[in-house]
Amino acid sequence: MVKIERFSSSAPARWAAAVLVLAVAGCGGTGVQVGSLLGYEGLGQQVRSFYARRAWEENAVCNTPEMQAIRSATIVDETDDRIVALIRYTWVDEGANDPSSTRIRRGGGSSCRGIDERRFTLQKHVDGVRVITMSGPQQPVR
Repeated sequence: MVKIERFSSSAPARWAAAVLVLAVAGCGGTGVQVGSLLGYEGLGQQVRSFYARRAWEENAVCNTPEMQAIRSATIVDETDDRIVALIRYTWVDEGANDPSSTRIRRGGGSSCRGIDERRFTLQKHVDGVRVITMSGPQQPVR
């Protein structure tokens, strides 16, 4: 089941969060699918794309990971123009495990998959939100 939380002490906010959790849970699967995330249409795909372009896992041993499923999303800070969300996800780097790959995998080993979490900063705008930063190991900016 996917857990989506928003830190708030008001009863209406808790009720809305519970309804959202039930709605997402009713979609089936083991994670939030591409589409709506934290109530923003298309945010799931934005998060996955941003991660795919920039993320490294296992201290850059796994340097082309893909986000497989978003397991939970929690808003940890929100202002008038930004949201910081803690997103827990599963990932895999198939290229690192491909025996036919000519790429040398730093660090050796045979498994480039796992569960992790990162903070994503979202910029609010009139049409929704846009991912602008993410925490964790990342490729150098080009």
